Amino acid sequence: MPVREIVFHPFANEYEMMEGEEYESLKQSIEKHGQKVRIIVRKSDGIGVDGRNRLKACLELGIEPLIEERDLTEEETIELIRMLNSERRHETTSQRTAIAASYSQFITKAREKEGGEFSANLPKTSDDEPETKPASKGGRPKKSGDADDEAAKKYGVSKRQIQDFRKVESKAPDLAEKVKSGDLTIHAAIGETKKRDEAKSKPKASKAAPEPDV
Repeated sequence: MPVREIVFHPFANEYEMMEGEEYESLKQSIEKHGQKVRIIVRKSDGIGVDGRNRLKACLELGIEPLIEERDLTEEETIELIRMLNSERRHETTSQRTAIAASYSQFITKAREKEGGEFSANLPKTSDDEPETKPASKGGRPKKSGDADDEAAKKYGVSKRQIQDFRKVESKAPDLAEKVKSGDLTIHAAIGETKKRDEAKSKPKASKAAPEPDV
């Protein structure tokens, strides 16, 4: 697959792209020292897993990107995206909550599709090792409990915050986008959503009936 046609996993796209000085610094580094970290794609279908900013920079510089293919299940793909981005990102609590809500949905769908399988093909770090559930009688690891609880733990937020974000996302998608970009906190978004609901529920003032012509 031509590198220009790499489509990244939708969960990877939940993370904000680099902008401004941060992106220009990465681009200059690649131009001066070369691409040090390869772009990761899933071997089975060519889906991009990690390296959106590096790919963009290489293409703009006219450099052939270095690609690494990995055998990954859907669940492993989602976990790898989370782990790699958690190591180098510095989101606000509200941004982490928005991503946690997405993580919960993606990981739930992956486990439903794959029957809860989870293999040990992910890299391990000292403070964030993949949690493999005990195997059931059928040989497959048991499914984890509530995905929102798991997401809250992994992203360092609360389950209530995740649920609040979902309320904002369902009622006011424009405010949810501002939370994702870091321009608005979940608390402020909830407050604005309530104001909008109250404005909609207020009865419109009826026009006064015209006086009879006598």
